[in-house]
Amino acid sequence: MKYSVCIINWNWLEILKLSIENLRKENDLEIIVLDNGSEDESKEWLEKQNDIISICLDKNMGSCIGRNKMIDIAKGEYILLLDSDILYINGSLDYLCKRFNDCDTNTMCIGWNPFCFTNDLSTYKPYLPSDNAPMKLHKIGDSNSTFALTQHGLFKREVFDKCRFDENFQIGWGFEDNDLYWQMQLYSWDVRSVDCLYYHAKHTDKWFKSHKDLQSVNYHERGKYFLEKWGSPQ
Repeated sequence: MKYSVCIINWNWLEILKLSIENLRKENDLEIIVLDNGSEDESKEWLEKQNDIISICLDKNMGSCIGRNKMIDIAKGEYILLLDSDILYINGSLDYLCKRFNDCDTNTMCIGWNPFCFTNDLSTYKPYLPSDNAPMKLHKIGDSNSTFALTQHGLFKREVFDKCRFDENFQIGWGFEDNDLYWQMQLYSWDVRSVDCLYYHAKHTDKWFKSHKDLQSVNYHERGKYFLEKWGSPQ
């Protein structure tokens, strides 16, 4: 199997359904969804989908635990990590995989630039970049790029044979993508991003509420743990 698409979900059923609809048009893949204790009928919907490998937790265990659970059962040569508040664009898997041919063998993750998005679904028209669109190398010293593309990134399987999401971050958000980047740096592995305007529910009213609730849990504690683990790597 070429691709494992691993989607982590927490109360974004409306966008998840659209992504699944698009992914069902793709070839040579498995779809794995972990639901982190949603309260919007995501679990009930997932349990009815025979072509999806679903893991439904009774409560939110955090993104690190959730992603590790999916990666542990993924069979694909490449693993796409996707957040459920992001809409998958048809053809993204093959496009990102093809772009590895434009990089040296140390490039282990290619994904969409997380700062290149729209949150207006009513006017959004999806399209893929050109085959030779420039790629940005995520490099040490650039505070806006020292993270792995966990929101929408295609990883070579080898990454997760040696790196895992640090479950000490527990529930919440922030810094786990930085932590994965620094784990990858131990092996001199590169991360590259491509500008592609994609739909992300980020900065919508629903997004602000959910992230405010999570930030109140332990955002600062997560940052403190990251600095204790890596120092100040910038």
